[in-house]
Order: sequence, then structure tokens, then C-alpha cells
Amino acid sequence: MKDQVINNLFDKDDYIILKNIKELENGKVTFFGFPGSRSTAINVNDFSFYCVNAIKLDSDDKATNHNIATYRNFVIENDSLTKDQQLDIIERSGLPISNQVFSGNSSVHNTICLDVPLKDEETYRTWFKAITKGLSKWGYTADEACINPSRLTRMPLATHANGSEQSIISVGNRVTHNAMLDWFITNDIDLDELEVKKFDQVTLQGDDDANDDERWEAVKRILFTHENLDYSNLSNGEREPVRFRIILMAKACGLSADATFNYMSREFPSSKGEQKLRDGIDRAWIRDVERKHITSTETWRAQQALRDKEDYIKKNEALLTKEYSFNEIEDEVIDADYDNELHRYMLIANDIYMLVNRQLKPVTLQRFTINHTKVALRTVNRYVDFITEPGYINFQPIINQHYNKFNLPTWRAKKGEWSTIEQYLRHVAGDQYDMMLDYLQISLINPKQKLPILILMSYEKNTGKTTFLELLKALFGNNIASPTPKQFELEWNSHWVNEHFIFIDEAERIEKKEDVASKLKRLCYAMTAEHIRKGKNTDYIPFNGRFVITSNQASGFIEIDEQDDRWWILNVPKRKGEFDNQYYDKIKAEISFFAHYLMNRQLSTDNVGRGWFAPELLKTKALEAVIAINKPKIETDVSQWFTEWFETHETREECNFLIGDVQSKLMGYSDIDLKAALHKVFGVFPGSRRTKEDSFVDFQKRQKCWITIPRSAVTTISDINNAMADAFTL
Repeated sequence: MKDQVINNLFDKDDYIILKNIKELENGKVTFFGFPGSRSTAINVNDFSFYCVNAIKLDSDDKATNHNIATYRNFVIENDSLTKDQQLDIIERSGLPISNQVFSGNSSVHNTICLDVPLKDEETYRTWFKAITKGLSKWGYTADEACINPSRLTRMPLATHANGSEQSIISVGNRVTHNAMLDWFITNDIDLDELEVKKFDQVTLQGDDDANDDERWEAVKRILFTHENLDYSNLSNGEREPVRFRIILMAKACGLSADATFNYMSREFPSSKGEQKLRDGIDRAWIRDVERKHITSTETWRAQQALRDKEDYIKKNEALLTKEYSFNEIEDEVIDADYDNELHRYMLIANDIYMLVNRQLKPVTLQRFTINHTKVALRTVNRYVDFITEPGYINFQPIINQHYNKFNLPTWRAKKGEWSTIEQYLRHVAGDQYDMMLDYLQISLINPKQKLPILILMSYEKNTGKTTFLELLKALFGNNIASPTPKQFELEWNSHWVNEHFIFIDEAERIEKKEDVASKLKRLCYAMTAEHIRKGKNTDYIPFNGRFVITSNQASGFIEIDEQDDRWWILNVPKRKGEFDNQYYDKIKAEISFFAHYLMNRQLSTDNVGRGWFAPELLKTKALEAVIAINKPKIETDVSQWFTEWFETHETREECNFLIGDVQSKLMGYSDIDLKAALHKVFGVFPGSRRTKEDSFVDFQKRQKCWITIPRSAVTTISDINNAMADAFTL
């Protein structure tokens, strides 16, 4: 349904602003986000807000009123009524609604999507006032802030800050103008009465939108800077004709007679009094002058930015339109004068870099000036900053004036045999071989798709777990980070957070297991991540990484919940036969053939889970073993103690107790931890006050808020024997 909501709001080629809330270090919050297409808005759920109307392609990528491209959509919301009251009033009012999305807190965001956009912002504001006036007659007070066409509204199916889903209530179609006009008539709304009243004012031509102060500054700049007019060194008699010339220029720059008098009397007063100045202005105003169009500072900056952008596109046209393919990139032969070649250099942010064999090398200004002048820096390619945008098939080197640090692999896809890789993957994945091929294929063709954390586990050495890293490097190039367990435990993450694969070997050496588990769970399906660099501010970046972990033991590993769908654990058996010292070379030789196969095969699974794969496919025997072995000690102790209690009291069908009774038996655990463990193991909570037998004190009946565990919740030895006896009897 989300795609229907977005399709109602935007056309295919619309430019959309997606937003989220970021908490600053001072405790305040701000919005951050990025522009995207309609398909991006459909597929991204990690951004909670979007600008309700599309913005201009040549804008500064901000959701502001002057950036709005089409005035199509209205958002209507109310924070004072309950959800049911809001829905009831909207339905009874008959207001044509295209989409209804629950904010996740209290309000329903109703959007009206017109089939034909309105002509301008004035008309848009008039219609909004008409809608709110009509709804007020039904007892619905709309939020007046929604009158802005750049209003942010809630993204359907995203998560609210309180954890609730911003669910879709209903989806309809776009609304015709006639349907809205009929609704206005039905509710006795006159659009003419609501229009903004226009007043007579000077008609400005072209880019003539400066205010009086800016026009006066232009007058002085033209005369005293460009024409070198001298005033301060003149006598009073000599100043009169110069004053008259200033007055004529003020008229030419669009100032009124009154404004000119005010500025002149303040900065260039006449020694003969104000009347002399008035006479000069009157004489100037009957003369014809060539009108000069004075642009406001804001407009000039916008135009200058547009000119700079056009110059940049023209200068880098070859690079921006370059099509990248899977042609193998050979390392070039570097001669002694390679650093004389100016085309190798570029400015990214405030730093100088040199491109050598697809690798960026930082260069100091001192090193640069050995062969070039500082002025030469103006001619090199300049980029705002780095970005990491994965794309093995459709790689883009420059994105919105940002240099893409993603590394394109050096292989060329071609048809051929890849028996060594096939044998290895069958060894690693076993009966989930096709699922492993899907994992690699999705990573290659759709690198932004979220996938579960892959864990290769074995109790033995020499099983080929580490070989998987070499396979990933051969297939995905230099887009892989392999931090040690100690490095991954650190807070700083700049060495791996931008990479496509994060490979952690020998995870059993992780010391801060709870912290690492929390970090892995948080990032596994996250759209963004904190970029934490030592000594620098933390910022948020898009996160497209996927984790691959190896471990030689299941015990002492990361604690995993039975319902968690973030983990895909494979038990890798020991290799058979002798070790082949040419194994890695064979894998690298076959990688072009393997890539061709992945690019052309049909996926064996469907996208049904958060990480593509259905949860039941992730429930392997290895996962069950890890869950069982790494179960918290308190859960094991609770399960074992009550199992022994039921074996001792064979005639009892239930055990009734208070939390303090258990705490006295299982020393060292708090009552909160025990309650949580009892619920997780047996699914029980303290009940309401009632009369039951006290299972810990002579089975006397007492009225208490008992916790009750039925015999059916545990499995005793006698239960197992009875089951076996019944089986043999059958």
C-alpha cells in the first residue's frame, strides 16, 4: 500500500525531500535528510518525514517554500481530537481524501493529492484556508502550520520516535479540481473572499527585486567604485553637480523620490538646505534615465550558485556522463614524473588528493607546490566531500558534487566454469547452497538490500572459514573491512563503517560481548549509522554494510534470542583431503566466471523478511545450538530447579509460590531478573489475589498474588519414560 500512497503524492520524475530528526550535542533536535526520487521514497522506511510537495531540481535540496516545484498536495492534521474523532469528522464532512496515515502518536495525517497541481503558492494558500474553514464547521480545527507547501508530514510505515509504526489507514486516488470546488460550494466557502488582497506597487522588471538599502548601495558602488567619482575632495560649489548625478543614478536604480531624499540628506546633504535638495530631485525626476535592474543579494547568490553549477557541469561533462562497465582496469605504469600531471589532482572538501591506480593519496600543499603553483589548484576538479554509494552494476563516480569512495572491482564478467568456487560454497553452506548463492547475488546486484548477519562456525581448525574472506575480496574488491575483535569493540568506527562488508574473524575473542551484540543488532538492518572519528564531530551517514563473522566455538558466543531474525549461522565442516596451496589462486581465476553466473541466474528465494530471507530459512541447527549453549545462567537455573521440584512432587499438577520464595532458593538473583526469567522460560506472571495451595509451605491454602507454573510447562524424567512406554505400547 505504501507505493500507492507515494504514487498519489508524486509523479515519477519528482524530486522529493526525505527527513529525520537528529539530536544535537546541546540537547536540541534538528532535521537532517537527503533528496531522492519517488522509488527511493517507496523503498526507504528509515526516514520518518517527507516534504509534502516536490521541490525543484535546481534547488539547494532544502524543504523551503521558495524551492517548491508543484503545488499538488495538502496535508490536514489535528492534535486535539482523538484518532477516532478525527476519522469520524473527516468521513462525515465528505472532504475528498487521497491518503490517511496515522502519525504513530495522536494525529491522523490526511493528504489531498490533486490530479492537476495549482498554479502558484497564493492559490495554494487560498485553497488551504478554504479547506480549514470548511472543516471548522464540522468541529475540526486543522493545524494552521500546514498552510506552508513545504510542510513535513509523516512517512507511511516508518517508525515514530515512541516506537509506534506510522501505519496506513486508507488509500484512495488523486482528487479532481471539480471535486474540491463542489465541496467548497457544499460548505458555503467563497474562494474570492479568501484570496490575498493585492495592493498597487511598483512593477519591477527582470531581476529587479532588491530592497531600497541594496539599491542605495548599488548607486554608490557604481559611481564611486566603478566610475571613480570623487566627492570628499570637492568644495561645496563643486559638489552640487555631483549630488545631482547621484540623484539621477538613484532614479536609474529604481529608488523613489522620497527614498532618494532620505538617503541623500543623510549621506550627501546640501549646504544650501533641504529645499535645494528637493529642487534637485524634482528636476531629476522629469528627466529620462536608463533604468538599471538591481538584483537582491539573495537572488544574486542563487544566480551565482547556478552559474557555478553550470560551469562545473560543463567542465566535468566527460566525467559526469561517463559510463562505467565491467571492463577490467589494468594498473598503469607509473613513471618518475607522474606527480607533474595536474589531471591526477583534485580538491575534496579542503584537502588535496592524487589519484594513482584507482587509489586516492593525500597530498600536502607543500608537496603540491614542488611541481605546481598554488594558482593551479583552481583548475583541478573540486568536490564538496566524500560519499560512499555502492554500485557494482551501475557505478557513479560523482554524485551531487561528492566523490564516490566506493571501489569498483577489477574483474570483467564473462561466461566460464567456476568449479572450485562451487565446490567451496557447497562445502560451507551444505544444503543451503542456493541460499548462499542468493546472498552473494543480492549483494552484487542490489548492494543496498539489507541482509542478515552471516556467521560461519566450526569447532575445528582448517575448515575454510577464513577462505570466505578471500572469496569476498575477489568478488567485491576493496569494499571489505576486516577489523579485529578488539578494533570492533572500540567506539571509533571510521575504518569500517563505510565499507560494504565487515568481516570479523575469531569472534570468540570478543571481550565485551553484550556491547558488541547490541552494536550488531542495531546496525544489521539500519539505514543510517553514526560515523564516529577520534577527535572529530559525530555525523550520520547512509549505512550499507553487512556483517560476516567466524568463530571456532559456540559457547561463550553472542547471546541470541529465539525470535531474532538477524542471524544466519552455518556450521562449517572440516575440509576433506590434503590442502591445495593453489586454492586461492584458483578462486581468483574463476571470479569473472562466477560474477557472470550471479548476474544472470534466477534467485531461489523471495524478499519476504526484513533481511530478504524468510525467518524459517534462518533457523539452522547451528543457530539452535548457539541459542541453547549461550542461554543465560539464570534461565538454566530456573528451569533446572522447577524441573527437579516437579520430579520430587510427582502428584502435584502445579507449583504456586511467591517471588520471594524462589529468591531464597536461588541466591544471587534479584526479584526483577527472576520475574523476567520465569516469564521467558515458562511464560508466567504474578496473578491477581486468589486462594491457592502454598507449594513451599506444607501446601496450606492461602490468599496471595501467586505465580503458578503448571506441570505441562516442564519436562521431567518421568514424563520422558511415560512417553517412551506409550510409544512402545503402540
